[in-house]
Amino acid sequence: MYTLRKAGVPGDHAAVKKGLQWLKANQQDIQIGQRTYRAWRAYSLNIDREHGGKEGEPWRRMFMSDAATTFAVLALVASD
Repeated sequence: MYTLRKAGVPGDHAAVKKGLQWLKANQQDIQIGQRTYRAWRAYSLNIDREHGGKEGEPWRRMFMSDAATTFAVLALVASD
């Protein structure tokens, strides 16, 4: 959605509207330690950090979800 908006696709375009609806509906609670964060989940295809892979410490395992959340927020802000 972010890329579409930056490419000049109008906010009232059907694909943009549908994508923004999906973003708003699919944010999830993620628990790390004793805190809960809102994020959009994403997983690395290279390293299984999510399920206790060798690089699965709590903050590193959230790297892909952090990136996904960043682009989701950028898309929402670009469409305001």
